[in-house]
Order: sequence, then structure tokens, then C-alpha cells
Amino acid sequence: MIDLTRPGDPNAAWREPHIALVASGKYQTAEEQLQLDKVEIAANALRCDASGAMALAPHGGNIDLKGTVQYDWAKLAPLWQPYVGPTVQVVGHQTRPFTVHGKLSGDPLNSDSWRQVTGDAAIGWAGMLVHD
Repeated sequence: MIDLTRPGDPNAAWREPHIALVASGKYQTAEEQLQLDKVEIAANALRCDASGAMALAPHGGNIDLKGTVQYDWAKLAPLWQPYVGPTVQVVGHQTRPFTVHGKLSGDPLNSDSWRQVTGDAAIGWAGMLVHD
């Protein structure tokens, strides 16, 4: 089980009893490049599929990924509701595309290496209620 409890608030947690990961692709040793034909991550509240390529070299390289993310606002409520309070309600089950592309300037595990990488994504909902 995955348990992402917010520090200081043991009641505000996102718990996933089951997460599945399926991937197919190949690692090109000479280029230190991971080519993903398909990767799927699935949980109760969130699902993502993607394909593309990503440099894994310590000196960086190109990244080009695209896919979709599918989410359910009600099931994700334990993640966002502690920040907006119980008077905000969001509902809807959406599927949206995303892209990530650019050039890593160094080791992909170093956050500074991602400065030249951009992405496009959007979110949506079916309904929202905000009241005092």
C-alpha cells in the first residue's frame, strides 16, 4: 500500500492499496537513452500512460515524452482538500494529454538539470462548489 500522509496531519492521506506498473522499451547503451514504447501506471485514483525517449546520461540529453493522465477528483480529495478546506468540493473524472520535451543539462536526478525542459498539461472537472 502507498501511504502519502501529510506531515503533521495523519488524517489527511492518500492511500492506494494497489499500484500497477507496466512498461516496455529499450535502453540504448551507447547513447545512454531510454526509449519507452509504452509505460502505464495505474492506481485507484490516478492512471497515466506515456511513451517517448529520455536521456539518462550524467551529462544530460534530450527528453521527449507524451501521454495521458486520467484522474478522479473525488478519489484524490485527500491530497488537495487539506490545502483548500472542507468547504471546497470538486467532482469529475477526466482524461487529459500531456507532453514533456527539452534538453536535460546534466544528471536527470538533479533538479537543476531540468531547467531547459518544458511541458504542457491541463486539468478539468465536471463541477466545483465553493462556499463558506
